[in-house]
Amino acid sequence: MRKALLLPLIVLFALSSCASYTVERGLEGISTPVYGELPPTRLSEIQAEAERIAQEEAQRQAEIESIRQAEEAVQRAIQSRQALNAYPDELADMTFPHIYRPVNRLEVLDPSFTRIDVMLLPLGSGPVAEEDMTRIVNSVKDTGLEFILVTGSLENQVAFAKALGMDAVTLEGGTICFTSDIVDAESSLATFNLCEGKDIDLMVMDIGDDMALASGLDIATWKEHLSQESDDSIAALDSLVALSDDDQKILALSSSEPSSLDWSIFTPYDYRTSYAWPISDHLRQTFSDTYRATHFSEETDTGITLSTSSIHERMDFLYTQGIIEVSSSTMTIAGLSDKDISRYATIATYIIP
Repeated sequence: MRKALLLPLIVLFALSSCASYTVERGLEGISTPVYGELPPTRLSEIQAEAERIAQEEAQRQAEIESIRQAEEAVQRAIQSRQALNAYPDELADMTFPHIYRPVNRLEVLDPSFTRIDVMLLPLGSGPVAEEDMTRIVNSVKDTGLEFILVTGSLENQVAFAKALGMDAVTLEGGTICFTSDIVDAESSLATFNLCEGKDIDLMVMDIGDDMALASGLDIATWKEHLSQESDDSIAALDSLVALSDDDQKILALSSSEPSSLDWSIFTPYDYRTSYAWPISDHLRQTFSDTYRATHFSEETDTGITLSTSSIHERMDFLYTQGIIEVSSSTMTIAGLSDKDISRYATIATYIIP
């Protein structure tokens, strides 16, 4: 019995001694190698690459947003340009410039040989009957002109623009009907893009008065009256021209004065003398008078645009800077040129260098 108890105790002691020995000796036998500075891992490269990709994605998203905003701006501009923008019922409420877009036609001309045809149409300050306005519009609607510059009362300008149905911009001095792309407009000036790299400024002013329309007009009194008005008219023209910083421009002027270039004792109108008219003399210093530049002389080519019982004068002018004048002529307009006070349009062809 005693032997039977002793044997398990011996075995248990042996096992515990073996385990203690193995762990201690095992720990003593383990050695940790010393490597010095540990070699770099690819973690930093991976983090840098992830940061670069994030930056590129942010930049790409910013570019996409910029493109989206630009497209939206273009769409807003197109919608604005395509808007009819009807004339107000009360013309006194209209602000200048007023862009009227019933067609939204954006004609692009040949950049290598850029030709434009321009008309100055003086409708006058008196009322124009509806049937006469229809006849006027029918006289010009199929001419294929790039620009029709209209002077006269605001009522006449708006009635003409509506009846013609052409894109138009109404300025303080008149209305410009156009086929090209309007780039910019101020109260008295509009800039148009004819084709890539070619813009042109168009200005229109009406400084006519009704004294020239008087029956039995006394020429001496008329001269004196106009001489008193000339300084103010010249100042207004200078202010208008100062708005344009383009080298190529057209100024359409319905004037209260004839031109000194027309007024001589050799013309077929016996009331004329050798007389200097201030407005034309002032403008010819910096502008070219298209009609006079493209016709032989005042004796053979008078270019009358206003005819009354008392006078027959060229009172409507196309002045230019920086463009080539090819030809010009006056045109009879049904509903306008067959009245007691007759007015005639002026048509000119230009080449834009």
